[in-house]
Amino acid sequence: MAGAFGLCERLYISILPEAVYLCRVLSGKNLRMAKLLRYCLIGCLMCIFLQIAHAQSLQEFTNSFQLGKKLIDEKNYTAAKSTLANVLKDVPQNPYYKHAVYLYALADYHTGEFARCRETLVNFLNRYPAWEQADEVRLLAALAALAANDSNDANAMGSALKDSQLRKVFDNARLAYQQKNGGSAANSTPVNNRPAVTKKTYHVAVMLPFMLAETDATKPGRRFQFVYDMYEGMKIAQEDLAKEGIDIQLYPFDTERNNTVIRRKLEEQKGLDLLIGPLYANNVEPMGAYAAQHNISIVNPFGTGAELLKNAHTLLAEPSPVAMAQQAAAFASAQLPGKTAIIYHGNTSEDSLMAYAYKQAHERNNGRTHIIRSLNPKMNFQRIISELDAAPRSDSTHIFICARQPAVAVSIVSALLSSKRVLPAITTQDWLNYDLLSYEQLQLARMHFIMPDFVRETPAKTRFDKLIVERTNMVPSKFSYIGYENVYFFGKMLHKYGVNFQQFLAQESPAEGIMMPGFDFRNGRENIRAAICTFNGGVFQQVFPLAK
Repeated sequence: MAGAFGLCERLYISILPEAVYLCRVLSGKNLRMAKLLRYCLIGCLMCIFLQIAHAQSLQEFTNSFQLGKKLIDEKNYTAAKSTLANVLKDVPQNPYYKHAVYLYALADYHTGEFARCRETLVNFLNRYPAWEQADEVRLLAALAALAANDSNDANAMGSALKDSQLRKVFDNARLAYQQKNGGSAANSTPVNNRPAVTKKTYHVAVMLPFMLAETDATKPGRRFQFVYDMYEGMKIAQEDLAKEGIDIQLYPFDTERNNTVIRRKLEEQKGLDLLIGPLYANNVEPMGAYAAQHNISIVNPFGTGAELLKNAHTLLAEPSPVAMAQQAAAFASAQLPGKTAIIYHGNTSEDSLMAYAYKQAHERNNGRTHIIRSLNPKMNFQRIISELDAAPRSDSTHIFICARQPAVAVSIVSALLSSKRVLPAITTQDWLNYDLLSYEQLQLARMHFIMPDFVRETPAKTRFDKLIVERTNMVPSKFSYIGYENVYFFGKMLHKYGVNFQQFLAQESPAEGIMMPGFDFRNGRENIRAAICTFNGGVFQQVFPLAK
């Protein structure tokens, strides 16, 4: 601004001598009047100068936007991105910003940058959820998710479409995606049409990164200790199954996190009936190829990404973010009074995915969404309190929050405790680990937690813990229980249905785990079962599904 003032002053002196003369004539010897007139003239020049600058800036944005749009029409997407980059400035003198973001994302989509396209659009929707073309943004984000083989994300975004024509476009795209990806590898029998193959003994390969070359068994705190914990749990499950007359033989293989090693070790094996692993997505390919070739299943104990399901033989034992949101909605429908929900989410793609998945499932259960919006650590604390206080009183309201930022968690709990009425809330298990929140605060705030790996205090757990301590001189970790539950459940499925048990999972009723929430594959190849837990009289316990 000071520079503009100096420039206008120089213009005033250099090109307007008549104005100087006029000031002197009008003011006579009154120096104060002379200065006043001088500053008035400079101010007028500044206004003219700023208007010219604004007009030039607007013209530049207009030219770049129109050229970028023309390049999009011509399918010259790379050049379009280069041009539209000049318009991606959210400033008052740029009326094209929102449209430019959409067109840039569209160019990303057509150049194969699906992840960036979707991330751009999700961030945009978090900032401008009420934009008049928000539905078009959601559709493009859903199509980008389908192109990236993330059907869960695509369904969550597609379910939020309000325009019937755009929803029809998405439904057709989803159908084409399912037809393209629904089958298994070309050299394998379709999973749902395989003949039953039962055996007396089932051979299970445990493909985990034991990393034997770099592991010292005599030293505590091994880098991959969780892998050893998991395998110890698996061995106890194997023993328990044997007591029931089910013969499961475990064959541990060190993957070394190396595809060449995995491929070589699998090629040396014959007669395997099930693969468990891997822990890392970049090791999926050789195991998928082996499973397709030999018509057997893979159980991934941790993975939740859609990329893992590209191979039709893969089962995911861990609930995905979408599945956890759906389980939370089922709990709200069954146990929380009223039908109205306030939904808050963080700024990550996983947070927004869970939020919209919850909205879809809640409304499918005849619920209503009062608010759905994003939060950030710098949010207005009073605004949250006002929103909670303004929630409909004629129908009890609850809150669903998925935001993995401690500052957001603290603000939400504080708002709940400061509002006129404490509404029940559901969130992820991460909040239990935030040092700034005490268990007492969480209980007073009526918080409920989605816990896919919750371990119940039962006689079975007491026995299991004792065995682990006796064998390893270490207390069990959550991975010990995960290893046990996976081998015990899938060992039962092998015994009941044979090697091709996968095609029968959808008809199985939800199975409660021995110590953990259990398994439910009625919706496909992803486990959708998770526990909902809360504090009750100072005791942390599972309240949904109700344990036997």
